[in-house]
Amino acid sequence: MDEFTHTIEWLLEDSYPLTKYNTLVHILGRPSSDSEVQESLEGMLTSKPIKAIFNHQNKDGGFFQEKWLKTHNPYWVNAKYLPKYKATTWQARFLCEAGVPKEDSRIQKLGKYILETMYTPEQGFYKDKLACLNADMVWALIKWGFGNDSRVKHAFDIQARYQRFDDGDWQPPEEWPYEGLKGHCYGPNSCIVGIMQFLRTLTVVPDSYLTTRVEDLKRKTLDFYQKHGVLERNIVRKYSKSLGSYRNHRIHPNNILTSPSFGRNDVVEVITNLLKLGMKAESLQDGINFVLSKKTENQRWILENTKSTMYSSWGKKGKENKWVTFRVLLMLKLIGMAFP
Repeated sequence: MDEFTHTIEWLLEDSYPLTKYNTLVHILGRPSSDSEVQESLEGMLTSKPIKAIFNHQNKDGGFFQEKWLKTHNPYWVNAKYLPKYKATTWQARFLCEAGVPKEDSRIQKLGKYILETMYTPEQGFYKDKLACLNADMVWALIKWGFGNDSRVKHAFDIQARYQRFDDGDWQPPEEWPYEGLKGHCYGPNSCIVGIMQFLRTLTVVPDSYLTTRVEDLKRKTLDFYQKHGVLERNIVRKYSKSLGSYRNHRIHPNNILTSPSFGRNDVVEVITNLLKLGMKAESLQDGINFVLSKKTENQRWILENTKSTMYSSWGKKGKENKWVTFRVLLMLKLIGMAFP
């Protein structure tokens, strides 16, 4: 614990209340009634990057702009997915990752907007192909208190019905959501982004969601990472490399530390979620050592990638980053290496 004392002091600085609030609550275990927690929460909600997001929220709770229909694919604009890092789905991801409380009225409006404009009984939140999108919306809605809504559970059940963990030697059927050899999410290689996001969703689902099938899927998810680890993935290239499900950005883990996660969780997020689901640290030691190898002399971690098209920056690429460092310390807390 002493090793990271100065790191904690850095994260608790008033200049960046996003990490101050989350450090107080999730690492130091302060209750929500604590005066310093309340003060830091107020500071987080009125400072960048959270304030910048809410400044773009529409009265209906979403983040849609009519002009986007002229500059981006209208289907994906209407699906609330484009433009990347500005549309509704991205703001849901960012706000949920930041830990903005479900009691915030703007979060409740956003949750209702997602349910009313994105959900369909046939596909949940998939929107044609994106299993990761479905998982992320279910994850956010559960964390925001919508887990008892039948639409959220149904969307999760759809994904539980179809989720795959294939490594290249399976020939999918043509029907949705597999779409044969051209399949995006569930082609010969199951998209690892979808697996990552499904993993994260499993960490928040209520007990009422945990059917025998879901428990089996949880085991398969853990088995997938037990087999591959978190740093690489062995692929069988049985079919053409030109297939969508062979594209590198969909089949290999993300070992670059990011802030925020942008829908493709990095190695820290994956390890954290596996620990939450009960995987032993010994099975994740290669990944843990990899993360520790990135530590600076100041006992901090550097932001290795970010996007310039967000409403506000979460840090500068190549610089020590408070949000990345907070997430690493949370991971270390879960394995007892810090703040047991």
